[in-house]
Amino acid sequence: KLGPAAVGAGAELLRAAQTGAVAVREEAMRALVMIQPPEAVLAFTAGLRDAEPEVRKLASAGWRKAAEVPEEAVPVLIEALQDPDVQVRANAAHAVGRLDPVPAEAVPPLTVCAVHPDVGLRLNAALALQAVPGRTASDALHLLLDDPNPRLRLIAARRILRDDPADTQAIAVVTEALNSHHAGIRAAAEEIAAALAPPPEDDKPDPPAAAEQSVIPAAA
Repeated sequence: KLGPAAVGAGAELLRAAQTGAVAVREEAMRALVMIQPPEAVLAFTAGLRDAEPEVRKLASAGWRKAAEVPEEAVPVLIEALQDPDVQVRANAAHAVGRLDPVPAEAVPPLTVCAVHPDVGLRLNAALALQAVPGRTASDALHLLLDDPNPRLRLIAARRILRDDPADTQAIAVVTEALNSHHAGIRAAAEEIAAALAPPPEDDKPDPPAAAEQSVIPAAA
């Protein structure tokens, strides 16, 4: 409850989170999430491999609250994308999405997460895939163009149209969203449509001079 003011308790909390009984590990991990002492990096990384699902949930939540995701945590977070617990996977996907760039080895498990029945997991996986450069990620997001959630459809469409502005299925998703009754969905669709629109006439370069417009001479 003291929050960051209890930063001096980091070492003892780390020890409790690693060696205590289940209830102690849970409470220690919960405290580390709230306090975020320097020891939290090691605690959250180790906690993702804890045998107790609740400890893993708290450790993965810690990465959502952490100021940054260090390099040493990346392999464990990618492992956590295949955790048996849905919330752990969702939190891990959120953390992986914060990386710049998102590692290529995270794409296969993120693709699996993106088609899970849980909408929260799909959302976090889609946001992470949206940040992955290259065609592999946009191909994975194609699966979400038919998602029942309109926000997820737009996330997928935005990323796909960045690679292929002529993708008809993605354009159809944006067009449908432009007529949505939900103001937030319409606004997101309008933003995507504006990014795809051609520049105004005033911003186009001047046409070449008449003599330069064609190398074919006029007929006599």
